[in-house]
Amino acid sequence: MAFSIELAQAAERDIAEAVAHIAEDSPPQASQWLDGLFTAIDTLGELPSRYAMIPESVTLSRPLRSLPYHSHRIIYEINEAKQLILVVRVYHSARKPLKGDDLDD
Repeated sequence: MAFSIELAQAAERDIAEAVAHIAEDSPPQASQWLDGLFTAIDTLGELPSRYAMIPESVTLSRPLRSLPYHSHRIIYEINEAKQLILVVRVYHSARKPLKGDDLDD
């Protein structure tokens, strides 16, 4: 059974910021990046547990996983009971590790 996928507000902001940054140099590249990102996110609907837990999961006490996408990490959590994937951040991999205040409640 496929999981449905939702984006948290923080993830939506991350995506908008990344697209705007890429578009400064190349609008077509930004469009390609965005299309590829949503294709990658859509793959989480099947077998979402295939990606590893992120190291920050321990300190955040949340079972967060990460799908790498170019220079970003698609950070998500699985809700088995609701058959739901919640993408919580699309975090540039050069940034510092996630902290609790980096996540929506």
